Amino acid sequence: MKIDLDLMHPAPPVVVHAMLTDPQFHERKCAATGALEYQVRVLPAGGPDPTRTVVRTQRRLPTDGLPDLVRSFVKNGLVVRESIAWGPAHADGARVAEVDVQIVGQPVRMRGTLAMSPCPRGTAGHLLAELTVAVPLLGGAIEKLVAPTIVDAIRAEERVGRDWLAQAR
Repeated sequence: MKIDLDLMHPAPPVVVHAMLTDPQFHERKCAATGALEYQVRVLPAGGPDPTRTVVRTQRRLPTDGLPDLVRSFVKNGLVVRESIAWGPAHADGARVAEVDVQIVGQPVRMRGTLAMSPCPRGTAGHLLAELTVAVPLLGGAIEKLVAPTIVDAIRAEERVGRDWLAQAR
């Protein structure tokens, strides 16, 4: 199932990228999405990959807001691993990241790209990803049930970003 979202941050791309690669921002983002516990690791460019800054998070989330069908598969909570690998900046500050989100121990994965570019109001973001649930016969139905929860989490993260940027001014 395709996840296609436009995002907006009221700051130039260089400032937004600094936020999106700051461990404290990701800690705040994890807390805002209801994580019961989380780990954040930022691997700066020049580390294992000289051209990419990689942000890795792992968080354990409660299952309260999930549909009953999905909750029956994840009785002990969800452990979500996220990797965002930011490529180098273009001349105008635009960047593209590869996004990979997995639910540990479950056949659920979202892979795609997150692009950010300058715009008159700051930085426009565009997430284009594919959500897959590899469960025979039920995968498509579960994708439709899970997608709104994922979109809500992304929107919550966007709000955390706007708050972060407002406090930085």
